[in-house]
Amino acid sequence: MRNPYISGPPIQDPDNFYGRREAVSRIFAMLSGPQLQPLMLLGLRRAGKTSLMNYVTHPRVLFAHLPHPDDHIVAYVNLEADIRTPTDFYNLLARRILEAAKQLPSLYSAVLSMHDTDNYKLSLIERLLEVLNRKVTILLDEFETLTSSPAFGTEFFNGLRSLVARYPFAWITASYRNLYHLGSAIHVESSPFFNVFNQSIYIGAMASDEVQDLVLTPARQARRAFTPDDAIWIETVAGALPCFVQKLAELLFAARESVPENIAAARESAARAFAQWTAYHYHHYWKHFNEEERVALTHLAAGRSIDWTAYRVEHGTDALDALLGYGLIAESSCGYQICGSAFQQWITARSRPLRSAPDVASLMISSYPAHVSKGGSRMLEAAQVSILAKAIDFLFEQGRLILQERRERRQKAEANQTPDQPGSDRALDQPVPDLNLTKAEALRTPIRMSTWSMREAEVKHLVSLLEIQARNYWLAKEQYARWGSAMVPPVIVSNLEEAENSVSETSVRLNTILSELYQDKLEAQPAN
Repeated sequence: MRNPYISGPPIQDPDNFYGRREAVSRIFAMLSGPQLQPLMLLGLRRAGKTSLMNYVTHPRVLFAHLPHPDDHIVAYVNLEADIRTPTDFYNLLARRILEAAKQLPSLYSAVLSMHDTDNYKLSLIERLLEVLNRKVTILLDEFETLTSSPAFGTEFFNGLRSLVARYPFAWITASYRNLYHLGSAIHVESSPFFNVFNQSIYIGAMASDEVQDLVLTPARQARRAFTPDDAIWIETVAGALPCFVQKLAELLFAARESVPENIAAARESAARAFAQWTAYHYHHYWKHFNEEERVALTHLAAGRSIDWTAYRVEHGTDALDALLGYGLIAESSCGYQICGSAFQQWITARSRPLRSAPDVASLMISSYPAHVSKGGSRMLEAAQVSILAKAIDFLFEQGRLILQERRERRQKAEANQTPDQPGSDRALDQPVPDLNLTKAEALRTPIRMSTWSMREAEVKHLVSLLEIQARNYWLAKEQYARWGSAMVPPVIVSNLEEAENSVSETSVRLNTILSELYQDKLEAQPAN
């Protein structure tokens, strides 16, 4: 039976869009007001910003929500569409405006056709607005694409602001961080463009009744209805971001087809597959959190008793407010809690230690005497600890996560008798040597100093390589994931395979060295 849930690409058909009542209401309240005003949509990757933009720009939705839809042009622009220069931007912007205004009288079309359509600039956009004589709202998706490129300087952003000042015109941007932060962190902080955004809308957790609707309606329409208890379970595990709700609902729907008489087994199977699928997305979030956000999440996942009022005073409100807005934590009478047991378990298992490298060094030196121990082992000096800690950190987190993903994909491919790509080099699929130590134990255990003196430079070099290779891997996997279930282009597959092989090779080399450093510990362990 066809699975009715959409967990990959953004939603395009308004009939498949659920929830976001508050965000939709605020957007159309702005569009219907006496004057258009810029808006910021803030949210995590895959939070549903693009789906929301697709929804509010759909002609059927515009006609249903606007009292005078013919007075408006509302167009969506994806800034990931190979926008490298201001000319690229204005070229795409003009095309999207013309597409949204496709019912223009023929006279207007004739006027517009007189311009050089291969060299759009700000002046032509101004001419378009004058000819159209309508309210124009442009939704800019992936706005960080502009702010991260040196090709778009202060003059460019000043031009964007001038459109708001001179015409019935508004920008609605979608980004991860607030535009105030983006503007102050890059080379265009002096542009007044970033000061015109006085309203923001977080695209975070959906309301519980919206989650229920998203879970129950598609299954009911497919004549394989979920129960309200199923919806509650899905929200408890997945949280309330629609991409995660859709994915777990999809997995549970499929699992129930396999074991229709055993609800517990279906849920267990779905939860296990969900944890594997979300690991990449959680890792992506973790990389982009700031230190305050990571610390707050780690405290919450550990269940530490904290006076959060005092915490806000000491650490500021930005981290908690951002996590609340993103829908990753919720506030109740009992304090704050992480939304979704899967995310909480991932943080517990994967989060970095709260101590910094100097703190770890201090702990290690104070816990062990700095002398040669049995077997020739002794503790490192404080200045050397950060190198080893970083090496261990990569192997216990990023390196092993990537290799585990490869093994699971290979096993699935073999079970289905399908080609095992990306990552087709079987020579690199051998298990990485296991230290038989936990991460915490490895940071507390003395090492062989004679081996370290010979291997320190190589360890440092391999760690640097892994930093680059892991970054390349996550970028390649992000590109790969965007294709969903569609046919992935060979170049995307090749990029992911190359990055994966690099991490695999370097991780094996680094783990082999660490096994030598901890040989005393390994020899002391009883054989299984």
